[in-house]
Amino acid sequence: MSSFISKAALEARKARYTKGSRVELVSMNDPYTTLKAGDAGTVEFVDDIGTVFVKWDNGSSLGVVYGEDSIRKLDRAQIPSLAETLRENTRKSAEQFRGCEPASTKEKGEPSL
Repeated sequence: MSSFISKAALEARKARYTKGSRVELVSMNDPYTTLKAGDAGTVEFVDDIGTVFVKWDNGSSLGVVYGEDSIRKLDRAQIPSLAETLRENTRKSAEQFRGCEPASTKEKGEPSL
């Protein structure tokens, strides 16, 4: 269900979600996204139909559609430090690759270069 945004609501949305604002996803009506409630990102801009374009911390750049999806603005106290974010991302990467062994580049009997 797509909703049209009024001029007043658009201006309020643009004022609330300024470039660089941190947001958290509340819900997204997209069955194909990997984003989930609680994911955070940084606002890039709001277009003229009210879509908030976010650079999500997981690498996605999916927009938040007015009338379909929901985000909330994070205040400074709710924003994790860069060090905390890097630690968490490193932990997630380690979990993802745990158990994977690098492929051998040298087969038995092959001469060394």
